[in-house]
Amino acid sequence: MFNYFKQFLKHSALYGIGNILTRVASFILLPLYTRALMPAEYGTLEMFHVTTAILRALLGMMIAHATLRFYFEYKEEIERKRVISTAMIFSFVACALVLACLGRFTNQLSHLVFGTQKFAGLFYIVFCIVVMELSKEISFAFLRAKEKSLLYISIAVLQLFLQLGLNLFMVLKLRMGIKGILIGNMISIAVVWLVLSTITFKWCGFNFHWPKLKALLHYSFPIVVSALFGIVIQNSDRVLLSRYAGLSALGLYALSRRFGLAVRYLIIEPFNTNFGASRFAVMKEENSKQIYARTMTYFAYVLIFFSLAATLFSRELLMVMSAEEYRSAYKVVPFIMLHVIFRGLQYIFQTGVLIKKKTMYILYIKIIAAAIIFCAAWVLIPMFGLYGAAIAVALTSLFYCAATWYISHKFYPVDYEFDRLFKILAITILIYTASLLFVGMSLGLTIGIKLILLSSFPVLLNLSGFYKPGEKKTYQEYKGKIFNVIKQKVLRIK
Repeated sequence: MFNYFKQFLKHSALYGIGNILTRVASFILLPLYTRALMPAEYGTLEMFHVTTAILRALLGMMIAHATLRFYFEYKEEIERKRVISTAMIFSFVACALVLACLGRFTNQLSHLVFGTQKFAGLFYIVFCIVVMELSKEISFAFLRAKEKSLLYISIAVLQLFLQLGLNLFMVLKLRMGIKGILIGNMISIAVVWLVLSTITFKWCGFNFHWPKLKALLHYSFPIVVSALFGIVIQNSDRVLLSRYAGLSALGLYALSRRFGLAVRYLIIEPFNTNFGASRFAVMKEENSKQIYARTMTYFAYVLIFFSLAATLFSRELLMVMSAEEYRSAYKVVPFIMLHVIFRGLQYIFQTGVLIKKKTMYILYIKIIAAAIIFCAAWVLIPMFGLYGAAIAVALTSLFYCAATWYISHKFYPVDYEFDRLFKILAITILIYTASLLFVGMSLGLTIGIKLILLSSFPVLLNLSGFYKPGEKKTYQEYKGKIFNVIKQKVLRIK
């Protein structure tokens, strides 16, 4: 098990670096966006992101996920190549045809989303982005299956510099606003898509195989249908907030969600990228259930720690990075982070459903979750605005996580270490509550106090008896190294 986690940590760290590089441009450019765009314009940009997310969910058909599942179904390399090549060809052709037909209705789509037709032309850019993004996911699935994490990082670096350069040029030099941002994103994605497609087809060839496609689609069908309800789950809060509170409120809410996205890109997506393949690779091992249980504990530890850090410093970061109009967004960040934590854990809990191929239950859970988020958002947003939207998504994610564990446990019982998870959550709540006592102090003093509170996270867990013998030894070693660095570098004590 130790060797498994050693390799898992290595590749997760590499995927994490690549994922950060891929996503970091949006955070580097955040001060530019919040100063070049008014909250209503930022809300408009967010609605284009919502549209992109909806189209990806409708057209993605979970082919990338199914590709990984069936890649490890075969031992022969030729069969694995057929899986990848078939998925790539089908994904691109099917998405391109559907969006080409949808392009005839951009005026109606613009009116539906924004109440005006003036943004109709920008939807063509969104369509191009969606086609390339979905095709790109298959190539990334192939790289994950082959454990080509260094190549993943190289491609991420390419996309980072392209996106940064193009967005700065479009917004600052050409002053194209939202249109410039979308065009810059499209060009950067197009270059990366060309590179990835060339690599994938060079290794796998053009090898379309109908039986493989039928197997992929049969496996994915329940997940595809559930994606329709996933659209409601993922976007009801923003769509209803835009309707009942306006685009300015949506702009503030979108900014608060960026803290959740930061944790998602830094922690959740690198983990999912690695775990999505590795859980199938070890599913036939004798100790696979022990591996899944311990993986949940370690992942929860890291996820909740970084979620706590994002929550504690959200106010200070907004004071530094954004204009005055955006700074109140920090107030809803705690609810956003609860949503992020529950959705992150849910990905692990669904392992049993996927291994036993009971994907129809994912559909059932999403149907109920979609009803919950829509009803909660419909009731809470008119009453509480931003808070209502954030509370609605947090409650829905809690249900989604708990229901996924319950169903998965029925078919594939795993003894997850819930007692340790509850200790992590209790310590987190204690630290966050303590941080509220210091609101209103000077910026420097507040940051210092919050750093002390954050650093107490592993110490308090140690006092609670969280660490097992082997883990406690590692904790003591790292604690000693940190104290030595503090003495030598900070306090200058030899």
